[in-house]
Amino acid sequence: MVRISEGPAAFTVLQQREGLAPLELAGSVGTDVAGTPFLLADDEVGGRNLLFETLPPGQTWRRAFSLPVGIHRLQTGRLLPETGFSRLYRGRGDTLRHICVGEVFLIAGQSNAAGYGLQDETDSLDAPALGVSLYDGGAWRLAAHPVGEAAHGMPNAASLACGHSPWLRLGRYLLSSGVPAGLVPVALNGSAMDEWGPGTPLRAHLMDSLKATGGRNLVWYQGCSDVRGDLPDTYADKLVSLILEARGVVPDLRVYVVQISGVTNRDTPREGWTRIREAQRQAALATGAALIPAYDLNRYSDDIHLGAASNLALAKRVYRAFTGERFPTALRAWREEGAVLLETDAPVLDLPLMPEALDGRGRPLPGRWERGGPGLVFRLPDAYAARSLKMDPGHYADVPFGGGDATPPNAFQMEINSRGC
Repeated sequence: MVRISEGPAAFTVLQQREGLAPLELAGSVGTDVAGTPFLLADDEVGGRNLLFETLPPGQTWRRAFSLPVGIHRLQTGRLLPETGFSRLYRGRGDTLRHICVGEVFLIAGQSNAAGYGLQDETDSLDAPALGVSLYDGGAWRLAAHPVGEAAHGMPNAASLACGHSPWLRLGRYLLSSGVPAGLVPVALNGSAMDEWGPGTPLRAHLMDSLKATGGRNLVWYQGCSDVRGDLPDTYADKLVSLILEARGVVPDLRVYVVQISGVTNRDTPREGWTRIREAQRQAALATGAALIPAYDLNRYSDDIHLGAASNLALAKRVYRAFTGERFPTALRAWREEGAVLLETDAPVLDLPLMPEALDGRGRPLPGRWERGGPGLVFRLPDAYAARSLKMDPGHYADVPFGGGDATPPNAFQMEINSRGC
């Protein structure tokens, strides 16, 4: 019989690059059955034959090859002389099933990343799907909620049970485009940024998981534990440090920074949430990470954790960022004909309504939105803009006026409401 002694386990997701992932198998060929030993790779869903190689008889074997994006089955066996060496009737060998080539996403952060939302049976239960896998405790398995519940003994294992998160739906979005998805949860509820600092168990676990899986995507969704005191002042630098170290492990790592959403607890200072969102914007700009707003996703399970409906909306935003679509991260400002114009650096995706421009108390600013430039332009009356403004930031940018004598004491801060995305 033909044996496979080294190879990936079922549900493994190999990170593709340029549409392919390398794979190495090893095994042995017994002498108990006559015939020509072979190795076969098939597309498990489409049925296409991808590879057929004969193997050396009567000894150990090792083969290195590449597989395209998809879900695959790897088989060994023998072509038998009594069947005329037909590939239709062949001797049986070992088989590896559900070997996926696609995109691997590491999910880091705290409780909203781990997934503490309640499932809503009316519209948000995500069923497991072949092609969406979960890596936990050093092994791959079929992904299912709760996605963020780490194996006991792992640095991100919590004592609370996780619930609904965006990530299984994110995997299904990828799968719907023909790309299998691997989810690698490394988030821990309640973890502050300093718990992800250099040399900490959480940071080491993240880096080890990157090395083990070769994952090329990192979602960072954290910040609720850093909204108080002066913690927001150093948040951006700490996040930049983490991203740069992760890219030292995976140089082509794509990072998606989810801005923290909100809180309904009136005892929580709103200013700290605003400052963390700005720090996240700064870190994204500094590292070229995709910035994904979540502050307008306000269907909660409790006072701080997103409910299932908001999680599904966030999953779509991360997927669209993966496909190359951008949310605004910066504004450019200038004076023109008695007005101040603020221009976003990217379109606001599929908004049925224009974004909101708010002042520091949440009141609408005078002015109007216009299509223009790479994104949108907001025309603010010059008389109003001449005063020192601090506009309520959610997904926003601090920008000084550019050119001329336009030098107000404070920068603008603009909220781009993305509820239509």
